[in-house]
Amino acid sequence: MHRERKRRQHGKALPDPNSEGNHGGAKFWSPKKVSRARDQLAQQEADKLFHQQQKEEETLRRQHAKEEKAVLQEERRRDALATRQRRAELKEQEQQGKADAKALKLQMKNDILVAKKGKAHKTDITSPNASSAASSATRVEEQVAVEVGSVAHQSKTRTRQTKRPARYNS
Repeated sequence: MHRERKRRQHGKALPDPNSEGNHGGAKFWSPKKVSRARDQLAQQEADKLFHQQQKEEETLRRQHAKEEKAVLQEERRRDALATRQRRAELKEQEQQGKADAKALKLQMKNDILVAKKGKAHKTDITSPNASSAASSATRVEEQVAVEVGSVAHQSKTRTRQTKRPARYNS
């Protein structure tokens, strides 16, 4: 049984010093096993140090990646904000352009109407039906004027002259 236990401990460089194999007597290990055990301990320490360094490097790498991600997010946020501002400015300019175009169109329409009104007055004044230049000049003056001393009040519209009824004259 004791031999079987030693065979099972074959993978270990040195047996456990607290084992019950010798019952407190002297223990002897060969120099080959001692050097193998020391090499194994040194390798374990080196592996432990290597793994610790790897963990530290991984922590630093994660921290750098986190910082870089935050910087990229901030940059994307700024770009998105700038894009929104540009779009808002373009939209405002487009609305302003539409408003200007609408105002220009309205102004042109009003100019055309004024020109047509001017033509209508000119044709009315210089119409071939007018008896003379003096009578046409008096018709223009009668637009707003009220005859003083006459019984009838006359005013002129664009198309024809109107006469107020006698009952409204006072």
